[in-house]
Amino acid sequence: TPGTSFPDAGDGGSIAVVGPSGASVGEIGEYLVADVEIAFIKTQSVADPTGGSEPVPGATITYTISVEVLSAGVVDAAVVRDPISQYTTFAPGSIVLDGAPLTDTPDTDAGELDDAGAPAVVVRLGDLTMADGARTLEFSVTID
Repeated sequence: TPGTSFPDAGDGGSIAVVGPSGASVGEIGEYLVADVEIAFIKTQSVADPTGGSEPVPGATITYTISVEVLSAGVVDAAVVRDPISQYTTFAPGSIVLDGAPLTDTPDTDAGELDDAGAPAVVVRLGDLTMADGARTLEFSVTID
């Protein structure tokens, strides 16, 4: 209605008054979509029962996964989930994050073996930025 006033709704917090032709309101805002670049590098080493590096039954494969944020921004609640390959068996007690051992069961630490359905190693890295540098996850399996 013309003549209606709205305290603190005008420019700079002044009183806004509806003019004879009516009134309208608008909002201006921004929404920023940003990509965060992440590098995942997975390597493996094999140690066979005879001291060599042949992928034979009974050999141990140790996987190393490096995760690093390469650009500005934050990766919220980063999680690595790496399936256990067919014809291998997870080596209990082998999950290590940044040199610190983790348990295999769901508990208060960051890692676990999820064996519901297809088994996989799961490690929760939390929020990651470039400043965190590379995070390193290791675990082992035995060739069946």
